Amino acid sequence: MKELPFVQDAKEEGSRLSVELIDSERNRPELVRAIVEAGGKVITVSEEQYTLEQVYLRLMNEEKVSDTQAHS
Repeated sequence: MKELPFVQDAKEEGSRLSVELIDSERNRPELVRAIVEAGGKVITVSEEQYTLEQVYLRLMNEEKVSDTQAHS
Protein backbone atom coordinates (compact mmCIF):
# COMPACT_ATOMS: atom_id res chain seq x y z
CA MET A 1 0.00 0.00 0.00
CA LYS A 2 2.85 2.40 0.72
CA GLU A 3 3.67 2.53 -2.98
CA LEU A 4 0.35 4.25 -3.77
CA PRO A 5 0.96 7.99 -4.22
CA PHE A 6 -1.81 9.04 -1.81
CA VAL A 7 -0.73 6.74 1.06
CA GLN A 8 1.41 8.39 3.75
CA ASP A 9 1.76 5.32 5.96
CA ALA A 10 0.42 1.77 6.22
CA LYS A 11 0.64 -0.75 9.06
CA GLU A 12 -0.60 -4.31 9.43
CA GLU A 13 -2.13 -5.01 12.82
CA GLY A 14 -3.08 -8.69 12.80
CA SER A 15 -5.89 -9.06 10.27
CA ARG A 16 -6.37 -5.28 10.23
CA LEU A 17 -4.71 -2.79 7.90
CA SER A 18 -4.29 0.78 9.10
CA VAL A 19 -3.61 3.27 6.31
CA GLU A 20 -2.93 6.99 6.57
CA LEU A 21 -4.07 8.87 3.47
CA ILE A 22 -3.15 12.33 2.23
CA ASP A 23 -6.81 13.18 1.52
CA SER A 24 -9.11 10.52 2.95
CA GLU A 25 -12.34 11.88 1.44
CA ARG A 26 -10.93 11.83 -2.08
CA ASN A 27 -8.62 8.82 -1.86
CA ARG A 28 -10.64 6.33 0.21
CA PRO A 29 -12.45 4.81 -2.83
CA GLU A 30 -9.12 4.46 -4.67
CA LEU A 31 -7.60 2.71 -1.66
CA VAL A 32 -10.49 0.23 -1.42
CA ARG A 33 -10.24 -0.44 -5.17
CA ALA A 34 -6.48 -1.09 -4.90
CA ILE A 35 -6.97 -3.51 -1.99
CA VAL A 36 -9.69 -5.46 -3.84
CA GLU A 37 -7.68 -5.54 -7.08
CA ALA A 38 -4.72 -6.94 -5.12
CA GLY A 39 -6.96 -9.78 -3.88
CA GLY A 40 -7.78 -8.32 -0.48
CA LYS A 41 -11.16 -8.30 1.19
CA VAL A 42 -12.54 -5.08 2.67
CA ILE A 43 -15.05 -5.62 5.46
CA THR A 44 -15.26 -2.10 6.84
CA VAL A 45 -13.61 1.29 6.38
CA SER A 46 -13.48 3.85 9.17
CA GLU A 47 -11.72 7.12 9.75
CA GLU A 48 -9.67 7.85 12.85
CA GLN A 49 -9.42 11.42 14.05
CA TYR A 50 -6.28 12.65 15.79
CA THR A 51 -6.12 15.16 18.61
CA LEU A 52 -4.05 18.30 18.19
CA GLU A 53 -1.59 16.88 20.74
CA GLN A 54 -1.16 13.66 18.72
CA VAL A 55 -0.49 15.65 15.54
CA TYR A 56 2.00 17.92 17.33
CA LEU A 57 3.91 15.00 18.86
CA ARG A 58 4.07 13.22 15.52
CA LEU A 59 5.40 16.32 13.77
CA MET A 60 8.02 16.83 16.49
CA ASN A 61 9.10 13.20 16.18
CA GLU A 62 9.40 13.50 12.38
CA GLU A 63 11.46 16.67 12.81
CA LYS A 64 13.84 14.91 15.24
CA VAL A 65 14.29 12.03 12.78
CA SER A 66 15.00 14.49 9.93
CA ASP A 67 17.53 16.39 12.04
CA THR A 68 19.26 13.17 13.08
CA GLN A 69 19.48 11.95 9.49
CA ALA A 70 20.78 15.31 8.27
CA HIS A 71 23.62 15.23 10.82
CA SER A 72 24.61 11.62 10.10
